[in-house]
Amino acid sequence: MIFREKRDEIMGMIDLALADLGYVCIEAQWESKEETLRIFIDGPEGVLIDDCVKATKILREWPALDTLIGVSYQLEVSSPGIERPLRKLTEFQKVVGKEVALQVRDGSDAHWLSGVLAEADSEGLKVTKPLQEGFVIRLDQIEAAHLVYDWNNSL
Repeated sequence: MIFREKRDEIMGMIDLALADLGYVCIEAQWESKEETLRIFIDGPEGVLIDDCVKATKILREWPALDTLIGVSYQLEVSSPGIERPLRKLTEFQKVVGKEVALQVRDGSDAHWLSGVLAEADSEGLKVTKPLQEGFVIRLDQIEAAHLVYDWNNSL
């Protein structure tokens, strides 16, 4: 399965399947070695283990998802966690002012960048670093992104 090409369609289908429960899919990942579809969901009040169980039950009974995936697979549903993945513009807009890590694709090369997300709009993301000029990244250049939690100052 070529997951990258189907990711947006899979996430849209999951959003549709879980809409009645108030959950949204914020990320979908494919682990090819284990043939596992890993889904990260969020809800208006956050996500607890019971929410993941409910979402798993609904998605296991959603035949259109199986058809789209096209192979036998394991399903994992999880909360986004403290270093939540970021994919949609709306997710980036919610975390303006916080530190993010971005895997940016430039041609065939991909590399990780981090900094404080200063702006997020349809033009792209403006990320700043202390004592440096900010840089703008188009959304279509981002392979992966997540919040960065400051583990040293968490207590």
